[in-house]
Amino acid sequence: MLRSDFTDISGCMSPKRGVKGARQKSTVDRVPAILDRGYALLELNDEQADRLARALGAGRAFFALPADRKTQHASADMNHGYRPLGREFSITPDRPDLNECFTIWHDRLDLIPRSADLPELTEAWGRWRDSLVEMVDGSLRSLPGTSAAIAAPTFAPPRTCR
Repeated sequence: MLRSDFTDISGCMSPKRGVKGARQKSTVDRVPAILDRGYALLELNDEQADRLARALGAGRAFFALPADRKTQHASADMNHGYRPLGREFSITPDRPDLNECFTIWHDRLDLIPRSADLPELTEAWGRWRDSLVEMVDGSLRSLPGTSAAIAAPTFAPPRTCR
């Protein structure tokens, strides 16, 4: 199993890279860490590690495109798809936005212009989101004082949305 604390995900690119001496932790084992430290180490299985690697690779490929190609996937209101540098909200002008990003708020790929031209990106990110939902769902269900009725949100796979 692969471990990641989400502060350094460089070791998440291959299931063969892990933390020496790490023992397998169940979701229940993560609960004290979440409550005591505010975070927990997560272990990815081979499928999850592959999904993460594909999501990161697809993101790198998209952001390496020329600006004119990326802006084809920006909604007019900048709420969906690509957002160029400087378009994100900042409370004060002395803290300018220095990031470009790509936003998929939900399963509505139709809100992203020309999303059909980005199947590698939207599918890879949708599959990684599926893995995150599984991890969040397992963690929420095992927190003390919660019931089985609490679960992570469900999402339609982006690759099937129209």
